[in-house]
Amino acid sequence: MNRFHAALRVVRHELRDARRGAAAAQAAEDEAALAEEDSLLRDSLVLLEVERTIIDERLRAESALSKVLEERVRLARLLAGDPAIREVAALGRAFRRVQVALEAQASEPSFPDGRSSKYSAR
Repeated sequence: MNRFHAALRVVRHELRDARRGAAAAQAAEDEAALAEEDSLLRDSLVLLEVERTIIDERLRAESALSKVLEERVRLARLLAGDPAIREVAALGRAFRRVQVALEAQASEPSFPDGRSSKYSAR
């Protein structure tokens, strides 16, 4: 759960920075897409659904994101509405950003290299 929330913070900062740096010609379109992703990642129902999936099914955050997205895709197909399909596409992009942030966390070393630690061997 902590990994998921740390990745969310990273992605929210990235989205904020991307929204600030959007080029003028594409700014309105890019801004709208980034704002939608940001909104979905702040949606308490979406977050609760991912958190409950992590806890109830004892899944890693990456697997929980995939499962929630699969369920949303299934529901969008049942509704067969263009707005539902667009929202699922935006959610998929937002979840991919979170998964990239989770992968980046996994590639970071778990322990400090020892050079700056007060506990390093002397």
